[in-house]
Amino acid sequence: MRRFTRHARQRMRERRVSEEAVDAVLASYHTSRPASRRPGARPAVIYVGIWQNRTLRVYVRRDASPPVVTTVAWED
Repeated sequence: MRRFTRHARQRMRERRVSEEAVDAVLASYHTSRPASRRPGARPAVIYVGIWQNRTLRVYVRRDASPPVVTTVAWED
């Protein structure tokens, strides 16, 4: 199970990213890396995977249980 921040939900609507797409990337990502640190932001990990022939980045708060998705973005 994972949770979404309000910001993540807003970006998902704006960028037309479904929960199904997020779940698929988290289940079968091909790359993960630490996100750049931003002042005041909690550490995060970026999971990168393919959904319907597009590359999707899913940002997840590091060490959160259950995972907390903080934002999402298409790479193209």
